[in-house]
Amino acid sequence: IINGIKYSPKDENLIVRLYKKGYKNSKKNNQYRAYLEIENTGVTIDKKYLGEIFNPFFRIEKSRSRKTGGSGLGLYLVSQILKSHGYYHSLKNKENSVVFTIEFKN
Repeated sequence: IINGIKYSPKDENLIVRLYKKGYKNSKKNNQYRAYLEIENTGVTIDKKYLGEIFNPFFRIEKSRSRKTGGSGLGLYLVSQILKSHGYYHSLKNKENSVVFTIEFKN
């Protein structure tokens, strides 16, 4: 959420969604998964960086300016914590936004 706020242009939106989706597994039981999405509008990430965004010390904005600050560890640490709990996560571009998704399995 902090990255969404920090890297969104002025007057753009930060949209937080929490929802569930049902699906049928092989035993014919209905199961659900919960999803948390954080979408920030008015920006996209160059496709060449999408595969690197969760690497330690990786920053798209290389200047280390006071405005954005950071060491490039935030998304890496979030990624490691989610992986340790077995949660799938992803980051993707939409037409005019970036969406970070976490899938919580039951």
